[in-house]
Amino acid sequence: MRLLREQGAPLLGDLDFTDTLHLFRGHFLLFHVLYRLADQLGREGGWRLDISPLTIQLVAAHGCGAMLPMQRDGLRDYYLDMGQLETTTSADVRAMLAGAWTRLHAVSEVGKALEVLGLREPADAATIRRSYRRMAMRAHPDRGGSTQCLQALNAALATLKAAGRVA
Repeated sequence: MRLLREQGAPLLGDLDFTDTLHLFRGHFLLFHVLYRLADQLGREGGWRLDISPLTIQLVAAHGCGAMLPMQRDGLRDYYLDMGQLETTTSADVRAMLAGAWTRLHAVSEVGKALEVLGLREPADAATIRRSYRRMAMRAHPDRGGSTQCLQALNAALATLKAAGRVA
């Protein structure tokens, strides 16, 4: 956004990077314009603009994938609703940021828990349970394993249960 402002992007001219609400508004306008551009490219064909929170990529739209209808995109809906820009307050921005950090931490904890169980994404509930049982059998102190290892496996499973990954 700084680079765009330095290049004279009119939407970002008076953006104050120290104020979270101003930063949110600049970010919102940038993504609003990107989603409108994506729609325009989709109508014209030939190119597709893939937009995610961490990546913006222009890709050639060819083959069957180019003809399939786009899936519903909640972020797209959010950024194309100018009412979101008009009604969002500083308190809302702080709450969104706090929630994002909480979700990021939860994703990180799930990744660590999967790693303890010798797994990576994607791992479904059945795979998680199988891996836990296999490793817990080996780690159980009654079978020559260690209490510490079994506790780590139990903590990993508890983390995955709390995250809704295992029933």
